[in-house]
Amino acid sequence: MKRGWAMKARMVVRFVTLTILFGCILMGTAGTVRFWQAWAFLALMGGGSAALAVYLVRRDPALLERRMRREEQRPVQKVFHYSTISAWLLAFLLAGLSRRYGWSPVLPWWVCAVGLAVVAWSFAINYATLRANTFASATIRLEENQRVISTGPYRIVRHPMYSGIAVLVVGMPIALGAVAALAASAIMIAMLVLRLLDEEKLLRAELPGYAEYCARVKWRLAPGVY
Repeated sequence: MKRGWAMKARMVVRFVTLTILFGCILMGTAGTVRFWQAWAFLALMGGGSAALAVYLVRRDPALLERRMRREEQRPVQKVFHYSTISAWLLAFLLAGLSRRYGWSPVLPWWVCAVGLAVVAWSFAINYATLRANTFASATIRLEENQRVISTGPYRIVRHPMYSGIAVLVVGMPIALGAVAALAASAIMIAMLVLRLLDEEKLLRAELPGYAEYCARVKWRLAPGVY
């Protein structure tokens, strides 16, 4: 019981801290709090993350605990992890600075709304992934009794969680009205590809049946693309 409450407390602290951090970066670099795109994005991110967390608390607390572990065991994954974090922060910096200095064309409100819808879609993908795969750890490792998952979004692509993240980082600059931030999104997607390729090496070598699964499901990240 105490362990469960401690995990929930860490989760709340993490959400609040990250939301405040992202808000400070966006508003600080923009030089104004009159940045409705940033407020809408932060509300959607916070609400979507909280909804996923509540679902996991109720339905799969063990998966939530795995998702909260952030210590990578493989050295190459540590490089990808910190590179992705750096690119994520760069995206926020570019978004705020674009707002301040006009580095991006002014997007109509409805285009930003489309970007927000894309961000919401990314949460739907991640929800379907977590619902299908109780082994979806945030770090690259094999869990006890782990097996190949081929249901839900795993019938379409081999790494649907990464697909959701890719959708998120594409929608984010549009939602924030900062086309310039797409440069950071490209870096993040490249890091995702490198990460999943290394992950597949581990899974092919150590997870029984994974090689056969790869033979059945052709696409890694996006159907018809990659």
